[in-house]
Amino acid sequence: MKRVALFAFLILMFPVFILAQPQHFTFTANTGDSYSIVVTGATLDEVPLDVGDEVGVFTPADLCVGASVWTGTTPLALTAWIDDSQTSEVDGYTPGETMSFRIWDQSGDSELPATPTYAQGNGSFGDGAFATVALAAVSGGEPSGIVVTNTDDSGSGSLREAILQANTNVGPDTIRFAIPQSDPDFDSDTGTWTVQPLSPLPAITDSGLVIDGSSQADFIGSDINADGPEIVINGAQAGPSAHALQILSAQNVVQSLVINGFAQSGIFISSEKAHDNRVLGSYLGTNAAGTAAIPNTQGVYISAAPRNVIGGSEPGEGNVLSGNRDCGLLISGQTAAENKVLGNYIGTIATGNAELGNEGIGLCIFSSAHNNLIGGHQPGERNLISGNKKDGIRIAGGQNIVRGNYIGADITGSAAIGNLWDGIGIWGGDHNVIGGTNPGEGNVISANQTGILIHTNDNVILGNLIGTDINGNSLSNQFSGIHLSAGARRNQLGPRNIIAYNGLAGVRVFGSNDTTAANTITENSIYSNAAEGIALVNDGNDNVLPPDIEEVAAQLVSGQTQANAVVEIFSDSEDEGRIYEATINADNTGHFEWAYVTSDSVTGPNITATMTDGAGNTSEFSQPFNITAVEEQPEVNIPKTFSLSQNYPNPFNPETIIRYELPQKTRVVLRIINLLGEEVQTLVDEEQRPGSYSVYWNGTNQSRRRVASGVYLYRLEAGDFVAVKKMALIQ
Repeated sequence: MKRVALFAFLILMFPVFILAQPQHFTFTANTGDSYSIVVTGATLDEVPLDVGDEVGVFTPADLCVGASVWTGTTPLALTAWIDDSQTSEVDGYTPGETMSFRIWDQSGDSELPATPTYAQGNGSFGDGAFATVALAAVSGGEPSGIVVTNTDDSGSGSLREAILQANTNVGPDTIRFAIPQSDPDFDSDTGTWTVQPLSPLPAITDSGLVIDGSSQADFIGSDINADGPEIVINGAQAGPSAHALQILSAQNVVQSLVINGFAQSGIFISSEKAHDNRVLGSYLGTNAAGTAAIPNTQGVYISAAPRNVIGGSEPGEGNVLSGNRDCGLLISGQTAAENKVLGNYIGTIATGNAELGNEGIGLCIFSSAHNNLIGGHQPGERNLISGNKKDGIRIAGGQNIVRGNYIGADITGSAAIGNLWDGIGIWGGDHNVIGGTNPGEGNVISANQTGILIHTNDNVILGNLIGTDINGNSLSNQFSGIHLSAGARRNQLGPRNIIAYNGLAGVRVFGSNDTTAANTITENSIYSNAAEGIALVNDGNDNVLPPDIEEVAAQLVSGQTQANAVVEIFSDSEDEGRIYEATINADNTGHFEWAYVTSDSVTGPNITATMTDGAGNTSEFSQPFNITAVEEQPEVNIPKTFSLSQNYPNPFNPETIIRYELPQKTRVVLRIINLLGEEVQTLVDEEQRPGSYSVYWNGTNQSRRRVASGVYLYRLEAGDFVAVKKMALIQ
């Protein structure tokens, strides 16, 4: 954006030398006191002013009280004249009034506002002996800007007047803030200026408006509210029907505002015409530090409006939507589609390490809103949705995607700020996707009442951490990890979910004589839950029976189940399924066999299995079959050669398995090494008997701290045998 920059010293009663009289700006020079302004530099569109351009100084009443012609040399003297008390008309400034500046570009015959930044003085006539000021304005084909210069409810320089002017001006506009510290609603303790409308502000009806709260810091010359935005819009006096900002048009941007205390929404984006709007870097429902609640009803309400973006992936673009009476963010209506919610804190303080819950749900997707994206695979797209007094997310619409978020955890993903109800509740609408199998797409859904509640059909849950933190440590949901009921059908849970440490079952399918059935649970890691890994209750999933594992021999797992069923084999230390081993199909008699070679031997110590019938119903885990005795048969299990297998999974997050084989007793050292050759962690350093071994690595170093994403080496030394392989850790 092109800017005008003027650098001036304001000096009380400075001698004035003017070589030419201004022709554009007119003012009255009287016999009263004056300020003399010395302009030490001026540019227009980053180019020095032309000789003959003019600089003027104005009062809040838009009265020019002094002007000078640019001579091409510096300094330039500019005198501001005080009001002559001997005359009846107002012909000058009153001490304490706010100054504003303009330039006149004679080549284009255009008058441009200049936004001041004061290094000395506060922008008021008569403040101190002098002040140092820098000014900025825009010209050319871009919007010149509408400047808010006070916190008044109405009138010249007010936010209300600025919105009215932008609505009248067809085409793009920018509202900037340039309010001096002398304004009565400046709070020096918080570094903020508070606008308190006395009635609802005008709706934004013309497209392309930017309301830029960050311009206030530019005007002042420093970020004097280090904890958040400088401009606060408070609705305590705006009335029971007031939204702070109502957007009825397209391609508008609201950024860097604190919006709190409104009876309705902080920002209301309404109708199909209100598309492609953005809300960035704002606090909605909190104080200016983002640490305490000053609630709106909703922080942001998108009603029937498509393709809007709340937040963003770049630093500073995310919003804080916390402390509100109802939803932090509400997306509602059949045409509320393809909206994106990126990088926001919903239910926490601005630093993301403590709760500041919305009294209702964090994020509501209601009334058939569909195809909305919540989060993404990049770290900057991650929403933190934690600490809310009901659900973290509640969905009553179809084909929405929720991926890459922390739901119930803190900003590090390792500590609990649980939502009091469900992490995610899918109450209406089908074909929603929670998570993903690509790096970064899975959600952390932990420390809530239930991780995911599903009451609808054809949803897909995959690649999530449910009941653990980002490192795979316990961060349990109070009840089940996933609970299906109320007739939920044909949902797919898996692959690659880790569902662990939950207070009841890992997955609970509750029938209660309804049609909660045909839900498929596949290729997950389910372990260490307080109750069953998978629980079918009251005929959930038609209460299909698990397989019966009859034998685990040296290279064979076999058993009996339904004819033609799909059987999945797992290893676990107890009776669930921590390690997914294989999928096989039963024959038409229900017999199944999994034959494996020694290098792919099962992990154990227990083997379990699930069965999925032709309708998609997955069973509970089978009774565990202990394979310790099988592993101890030396004539069967002793490998013939040393070997080191590729880790699985690879790439991985948060943990992987490294397998190796020893044909003889020897000392074994297994190390993790980075690409610089530095040792990260020693996993094994001991003498071991011949056999097949599996070792977990959870992506931590010797100090048990999480290491960075990247490529790592694992090196096995077993006697004279040395082998090295690569693996990739992706956070």
